Amino acid sequence: MCGIVGYISQNDNLYKAPKDHFMRYALALDTLRGDDSTGLVTLSNKFTVKTMKSMLPGDAYVHSADYLKNFKTGWAQIGHNRAATAGKVNIENAHPFTFGDITLVHNGTLYQDGKSLPTYDASLPVDSMQIALALSKFPPNKAGEVLSKIDGAFALVWSDRRDGSINMARNSERPLHFTFNSNKNVMWYMSDGHHLHAINKSFRGHECRGQNIYEMDRLRILKFRKGDMKPEVIKFDPFVRTLAKSTATKGTHTAGKATSSGGQTSALQRASERWEKSIVKSGDTDTISGSGSIVKVDLQGKFRKVPLPMQKALRSELCLSPDDLLRFTPDEAVLMPNDKYTVYGTMYHRDWGDTPWEMTLYNVPKVQYNAYRRHDWLVRPVGICHPHLFDKVNPAVLGKLIHCDWKGYYEKYLKDNDSSDDDKEGDSTGDILVPGPGGSYVTQSELAAYLAGSCINCGGALTNEEPSECVIVNDGKDVICEDCVTELTVSALHSAPPTIN
Repeated sequence: MCGIVGYISQNDNLYKAPKDHFMRYALALDTLRGDDSTGLVTLSNKFTVKTMKSMLPGDAYVHSADYLKNFKTGWAQIGHNRAATAGKVNIENAHPFTFGDITLVHNGTLYQDGKSLPTYDASLPVDSMQIALALSKFPPNKAGEVLSKIDGAFALVWSDRRDGSINMARNSERPLHFTFNSNKNVMWYMSDGHHLHAINKSFRGHECRGQNIYEMDRLRILKFRKGDMKPEVIKFDPFVRTLAKSTATKGTHTAGKATSSGGQTSALQRASERWEKSIVKSGDTDTISGSGSIVKVDLQGKFRKVPLPMQKALRSELCLSPDDLLRFTPDEAVLMPNDKYTVYGTMYHRDWGDTPWEMTLYNVPKVQYNAYRRHDWLVRPVGICHPHLFDKVNPAVLGKLIHCDWKGYYEKYLKDNDSSDDDKEGDSTGDILVPGPGGSYVTQSELAAYLAGSCINCGGALTNEEPSECVIVNDGKDVICEDCVTELTVSALHSAPPTIN
């Protein structure tokens, strides 16, 4: 997960103080979406494209000498906070990326590092570079065709010097939000709508404050040019992945939709079928190794690994790890021959906000399902089940049930697993990982230590209801509460806002 921030206005000289205010706050707050590096693109009236990169996280970068000395506003700016998924963490791999006349930032992950793109270059270390390269090789009016070739998740913002434009686009797998001020001559945008709402409030009634927060439509390119705040809207098609040809009837499936009309099955499909057949036979829950790299299921005393293609798909397509702890809402259940339920429902990831994703849990005991079917559960992802197995629209994530009581699992799960066999496998150490401040995962004892303290800004007590909304500062020694983060008044993260005339 990465974050994109920025603004588009009519000209360089319009609202310099609010632009500076917005970018410093946005880059700092957006550190919650990525802290591996920070980047900035500035477009001037003459369409000079200036880029800045730093290995500092956003909240530190906006106070650095480089930022304070070189930051200038323009008619448009694009900011990026990187959470590395592909490629090493170094200055060369920090966004933005420039290829020819294209300068681009990307939030998302591409399947197979972008091999679906016609200009794929295996020497490029970051999958996002493949998109910038492809856009630079095709004329601006062909950008929609390029985006239709992207196999993966994306939200993009890029400038194109050939037609003097700044462009925004996304598919259904990554968010992008924006707001206009009342006169509609400046637009502010951020990946996270909650972050945008918080910064929009910081204008405190100024004329630059936006009226409403919108999420950008998917499968659209918004093309803006200087002096015109009404964008050109270009539709593009979703990526269509074609299965390998065979003598059987051809079959295709779209990212997000599948058909079961014959065709040679992919490695992921075959792996899903093997997993589905094997796990249904199991009467026991699976265990995860300490590193989370190997997921096992006990089948009549034998251990089998989750097929490798499914593990890779889990990481590359959804950026999920078997180490993640997720909230699961059960929907329906089917009683299987082993006298246990297969439960279908939706899971929620902390980085996705309120966006649900289909999940399937196998081998749920009757007593647990009947007692807790109206509760949210705690689960871990273990793989991806190809949609053709259950005739579902989206690929379903395969999950492992950890506990049936989401709200009270801290004490119960620790007590139940104090001396379990899972300890020998390395799955539980007696001090389990739980959601912590800043969207991180910390041990239960570390969370207790944080909650025992108080916010260093307001002195108020911390609660365990929404610990992920707090922020850790001072090398992990102190915590800032949710209210102080939301109001953006924390001097440890941000300097005082500039005076807005």
